[in-house]
Amino acid sequence: MVGSALQTHVDSCMRYLTEELGLRELLQLTHDGVTSPQAAAERVLPLLAEHAGPNLVLMQACCGSPARTTEVLHRTLETLTTIDHWIPVSIRSAVEALAAPSQAWLSEVEDVLRLVVLRQSAPLPLVPTMAVLGKERCCRRLQSALSRFRTAQLIG
Repeated sequence: MVGSALQTHVDSCMRYLTEELGLRELLQLTHDGVTSPQAAAERVLPLLAEHAGPNLVLMQACCGSPARTTEVLHRTLETLTTIDHWIPVSIRSAVEALAAPSQAWLSEVEDVLRLVVLRQSAPLPLVPTMAVLGKERCCRRLQSALSRFRTAQLIG
């Protein structure tokens, strides 16, 4: 059940990427031999998530205050670094456990992760993209965002 739901989501995202964003030709030119939407996603998602750093103002808007933003970034980084098996199920479980106190926490964590890890708020699938990017890259982006956010609070 979960596998088919994930495949449906990946298929939907690939349709969005190739049809609406006009990446079909790019995929055909650069990914000969890719036989499944999952394989294409694993090649394309890291490229799409390589934009400039996260928007600090949007991060704070997601959480409501500088202190809350810092707390969300810090706790999320702490939680993600403890994951042993970096697979979508483990990532999703860790995020849900982190946000267990309230649905608002889950929304804040997911919004901040989108801005920090995906570097955008576009409709890319959060957890599968995090799995493709890898634990080190995701945690490095969170650490960088936390440092930049703290520095911005000292300056501004």
